[in-house]
Amino acid sequence: MQNKHVTRFGNPNSPLGAMYYVSDQEGLLLMAIELEHARHLKEGVPIAKIISDLTVDRMKRNQILFHHHLSTKGVPKNLQTLFSATKKSDAQKLCQSMIIDEHDLFLLIHNCNQIDYLHESKFLTHVPEHLEISEEDRKQFKEEELFRPLTKKLGSIFRERKALHAHLFIKDNEWHCFYFDFKDIEESIKNHWKHGCHIHYISSLWGQRSPQEMWEALELRQTRIPGKYHIKFEPYEYPGQISKEQSTENSLPDELFSIKSNLDPNPSAHLATRGSWSITVSTPSSNTK
Repeated sequence: MQNKHVTRFGNPNSPLGAMYYVSDQEGLLLMAIELEHARHLKEGVPIAKIISDLTVDRMKRNQILFHHHLSTKGVPKNLQTLFSATKKSDAQKLCQSMIIDEHDLFLLIHNCNQIDYLHESKFLTHVPEHLEISEEDRKQFKEEELFRPLTKKLGSIFRERKALHAHLFIKDNEWHCFYFDFKDIEESIKNHWKHGCHIHYISSLWGQRSPQEMWEALELRQTRIPGKYHIKFEPYEYPGQISKEQSTENSLPDELFSIKSNLDPNPSAHLATRGSWSITVSTPSSNTK
């Protein structure tokens, strides 16, 4: 399975399971539908059209209900206060004292229209040339026995790539930008900021450049935005591998759009803040690390 929304390597019902790499909300929906079909096949249930249609309808309904629930949460108060600052000095003081967790950022992205802001995101990944996946790699990865070499190469990509996550919020002449890369939010390495995990922030109060100029500056591998401020950040992580029996109702697809989930906070949040989400799904009898 491979399209612009989701890529699957392997088979979820095979001994080695499957790795899913999801790039947007549509991909998450497609993954949920495919995993539900895989469960039916494993249980010997034929995938008749009526069953397929019911599966798609249920997943879409769950997704709609989940996003409706998120809308009721609004924009976190600390971020509303930051956006309401009218002086650069006031914004800087707020940056020094506040903590943003990743779910706060997700709610801002999801609900910024409630405070009349438009949102744009940018997810750039710079991969070392020797780790780029070639067409020959793609052909070989279709062979099930080469699933482990694939995961090894992907693991190297995740370790060595330079990935930038940027979010721009605009209302009339006002704008606010948050951006970070993996090194900024990685807790297991020595962080270049003395207070640890953080994201960078700059707004129209800085008066140095237009949002378009600032947005273009983020395209560079070595991002240099003069005057940006650091804000302490609390990231979250998901399990890299899960057995389908580990979910509450023995149905991982339902958990992908569940308010209360073993994958809490929900993968939708990861997609919104970082632009991608990956997981390895295996059957209980073959759940290996």
